[in-house]
Amino acid sequence: MDLDRAIEIVSSRVQLRGKSDHDLLTRVMKAPDFVASPKVLSPADGLTDSVEVRPFEALHLLSLVTRPRYQDDLPDMYVQWGLLRYLGFFDLLKTKDPVPALKVSEAGCRIVGNQRRVASEEMGIAFGVLLAIHWTKRTGAAGVPISIVDIDAALDDRYAFAGGARRAVRTVGTQRPDYLLIATDP
Repeated sequence: MDLDRAIEIVSSRVQLRGKSDHDLLTRVMKAPDFVASPKVLSPADGLTDSVEVRPFEALHLLSLVTRPRYQDDLPDMYVQWGLLRYLGFFDLLKTKDPVPALKVSEAGCRIVGNQRRVASEEMGIAFGVLLAIHWTKRTGAAGVPISIVDIDAALDDRYAFAGGARRAVRTVGTQRPDYLLIATDP
């Protein structure tokens, strides 16, 4: 794959298929590593069909969510990290729909070992944040500004946004979220 093709792929609109329903919830709760929640779990309203996205959006969000808390102009360059690291990772899968689906490219399939685990975790974060934003907009927050905050930055008192975000952090056992979505409700 050449550079022009890789850029074309990450810039293309693609379908992410999937839905949140009672069947999925049942499968998740029956998984061997499922950790019971004190809250009653339910399907995510608003995620009932596929979502059209551009892979570039997910990679950009990955850079925002995982960026180090640098000073000065370094974050301006860092927001390109996700795109540069995973350029060539995706390919398009033709479907019956006019909008293609996304798949891992041949080069992406050659990633093995620990780097495969890292890539899998980072893609989970990238597309998880992107889907969370789409879900939030579908559940009544359309037009509301949505920001993403790394949980470690939210817990750091040196940052102005931390005060409100600190109260939103909840743990389940020893686990806590990696990031927060903040929707400013006027």
